[in-house]
Amino acid sequence: MKGGRYAATSFLVMTLSIHTDGSYRAKTKLGAWGFIATYDDNEFTQVGEVADTTNNVMEIQAVKAALEFIIDFDIEDQFEEIIIYCDSTYVVNSLTLWWDGWVKKNFRTASGPVKNKELLESTKELLDKTNKVKLQWVKGHADNRLNNKVDRLVQEATKKKTSD
Repeated sequence: MKGGRYAATSFLVMTLSIHTDGSYRAKTKLGAWGFIATYDDNEFTQVGEVADTTNNVMEIQAVKAALEFIIDFDIEDQFEEIIIYCDSTYVVNSLTLWWDGWVKKNFRTASGPVKNKELLESTKELLDKTNKVKLQWVKGHADNRLNNKVDRLVQEATKKKTSD
């Protein structure tokens, strides 16, 4: 190609990062879940509270709420990739590593039935409706700024007193 030139083109890969966390405080009998969704300089936060629950349920609910956010607002196609960061190995492994084995064993483990089966099933159903969402474990209470921020949000939410 005489006189032709190729221009270098860079493509912006937009990633939606969602950091999740859940917590339960026995003293107040209050659990909370939350997530922070970020891309570029934009941030969206959601926190919810639940009475008489468990920490694991709140961790699962945080991931479920993040998936509902993605699906309800129909935002998956706006991003090249979506990563949900979760500091609970229980949640990440439940929805990925252990899932097929649980299905084959009718949601039974060596120690009995899988706990939180219904919530895990509804969360997995949402995850399976997506094409670009990846679950990624992140170390909790470490140097991840957004994980620490969502942790503070749910911790504050669990400090509120519930009415008896």
